[in-house]
Amino acid sequence: MRIGVDAGGTFTDFVVLHDDGRMETFKIRSNPANPAQVILEGLERAAGRQRAEVVHGSKVATNALLERKGARAAFVTTAGFEDLLEIGRQNRAELYNLTPAPRRLLADPRLCFGVRERAYHDGTIAERPSAAEMAKLAARLRRARVRAVAVCFLHSYRNAANERAVEKALRAALGADGVYICSSHEISPEFREYERSSTTFVNAYVGPLMEGYLEQLSRARGYRIAKQNGIEGEINPRRMVPSLDRFHTPRLRRRTRTSSRRSRGAQARSRQTCRRRLPWLPRAPPVRWVAAKPTRATRSHASVSSRSSARLAD
Repeated sequence: MRIGVDAGGTFTDFVVLHDDGRMETFKIRSNPANPAQVILEGLERAAGRQRAEVVHGSKVATNALLERKGARAAFVTTAGFEDLLEIGRQNRAELYNLTPAPRRLLADPRLCFGVRERAYHDGTIAERPSAAEMAKLAARLRRARVRAVAVCFLHSYRNAANERAVEKALRAALGADGVYICSSHEISPEFREYERSSTTFVNAYVGPLMEGYLEQLSRARGYRIAKQNGIEGEINPRRMVPSLDRFHTPRLRRRTRTSSRRSRGAQARSRQTCRRRLPWLPRAPPVRWVAAKPTRATRSHASVSSRSSARLAD
């Protein structure tokens, strides 16, 4: 028996292919507060005590991000770069507006903390975080009552020693409180600080929600699952990672990486694809050359010019 599950915001759809070739479909009302319970209820209804292979797709993390219903997350970075997520890139919705409306940030600026450490672009460690610095950071995070922490230091994609040290200290200090902690060298070990930091923070923002969701699904027995990227295995948090949501848990040690070396031809094709999918982007109007009809002024000017040319020739 094979079962397909699509967990949506309103309904959770189930498609059941029986061993004799019969196909059955049904819907169950989704429960955004507990989506795993709906999935387990549908699997029980479809398969009962039989063993089944399950194809699962979920938008739990995506909906939490779009609706801004994630966890209270903190951002920990190199001292002096606490406003990295707020500054972002120089992309602006209104290019010539000198007083644009401020963006609604996903990260609370009051929950952005700096640590005195430094790694150079070649991976050389110039300064390591001290034990007193890490203890002070843990105390500040505990007072802030955060549920998740994203750690992202400069150039940690080349050398993650400082990130690992801070992550280990925070786990020892906050692990008993159930705080979810992730680091950029595990989530997106690529250069460009804003992209790496924002990806890591989003992972921390939805991490506690996804961790509870996957833990509840891991209690299901007798099912084999192929998630969105087709990897099969028993339902458990170690393997069932939403491949489209870029989610990572400390036990998964899964890295979702994209190559940063693309050819110019690939970049050109990417721009063309963006133009086709985003037709509202401004573009220069095509230039059309149209032959103008002669007017009385142009005819008189042409006749004067011809007479002057004739006199010069004489």
